[in-house]
Amino acid sequence: MKKLILNIVVISTIIHSKTFAMYSATSDWNKFLTHPNKFVATVEQFGFVLGNGSVRGTFGFKGNNVIFNSVDSGKNIQINPTISAGLGYTSDIFSIGLGYSYQYNHKYLSTHTPVLMFNFLNKQFRLVIPVSIAITDKYYSDSSLENKNDYKYLGLSTDTHIRYYTGLDIMPQLRFYVKYGINQKDYKAVGSVDTIKESASSLGLDFRAYFYTVYEGIEVEPFIKITYNTALDAEGKVGNTSTRLSAGKEYGLRAPKTDEEKSSAYIKNPFALTILPALGLTAKTDIIEIYVEPSLGYKLSEDGFNKLSHSLAWAAYGEIYITPIENLEWYFEADVGSTDDPTISQVLEFATSTGITWYLPKFD
Repeated sequence: MKKLILNIVVISTIIHSKTFAMYSATSDWNKFLTHPNKFVATVEQFGFVLGNGSVRGTFGFKGNNVIFNSVDSGKNIQINPTISAGLGYTSDIFSIGLGYSYQYNHKYLSTHTPVLMFNFLNKQFRLVIPVSIAITDKYYSDSSLENKNDYKYLGLSTDTHIRYYTGLDIMPQLRFYVKYGINQKDYKAVGSVDTIKESASSLGLDFRAYFYTVYEGIEVEPFIKITYNTALDAEGKVGNTSTRLSAGKEYGLRAPKTDEEKSSAYIKNPFALTILPALGLTAKTDIIEIYVEPSLGYKLSEDGFNKLSHSLAWAAYGEIYITPIENLEWYFEADVGSTDDPTISQVLEFATSTGITWYLPKFD
């Protein structure tokens, strides 16, 4: 009875709390069922995980690159996070969690993402299935349409993640991601009585195998990452496409009508295949832990117009953890590398984040 009352108190505290948590509408949720109790505040995350040995919860937000962004030449501040909440039950044999994320895209469109999480075999096998849904019949620029009520948009996507801890010393971990997205919209152009139908869909596959050893006190974790991203229905259509669609982003392709449009239609589906070996290195003391991850590999991409490109795929990633006192940690990460999208001209991506984590005691 005492444990039941405590579980109810934990759930009530999470539901009524005014603070925020830190999971986006992706496979980030794979960490929720195994994260310890903690409070996190970084440039793109703010929130907590709380619970006891069997019940846990989270509530908060994670920014899209940043939580706050200046707009209108710096006159106003825009808050653009993904707000999330979740509850989970955990045990050594079986764990299950339910999550929900909400993202504001613009005044007529928001993205809702229910998430289902499972852990099996003493947390060795982990499965996360988020499904993002965005639906609207309002267009954000009325001047572009004859009647905004003629506009209908549907976006669906998933970033399903499977992670398996093998128990083997030499190859401790395997990961597999399946990313699928579809966007559809129907509308009437100004001065036209015909309904224009557009759609775009894509598939992304990501496989990673991790290896592990220790050499002179340094943890060595080489792994190989193989990714394949492709549009599914671009061939014979004109418009914009992406190999990594997300619900709420209105990419669209449609069948060409004029000779000029037909000449610019995609000849085949664009795709990108990347084989990227990486080397993870960890060195740590009682106060400082440093992790670096250089990677260099091969990328083959097709732009959809019979143009194949061969290039080096590369990335450099690093993390620093400083723990001046027990349970309080300062964290910094930086990530730079080549983009994996063959449909854009950008060749470099950079991301960084910093903040603190306060590890909290478990409820008994």
